[in-house]
Amino acid sequence: MDFSRKLLSFLSSVKQKLLLLSSPLLEKPFSLLVMTLIGLLRDTEV
Repeated sequence: MDFSRKLLSFLSSVKQKLLLLSSPLLEKPFSLLVMTLIGLLRDTEV
């Protein structure tokens, strides 16, 4: 799906911006959340 690709690129750009702003404490939970979202997207894509 084209939409999921756009969403993935949007999420990665948001993640980069947030990682620049966030403290190391926030880094791990957010990356876990992103990985979960990406996993869900891949599951729905297949």
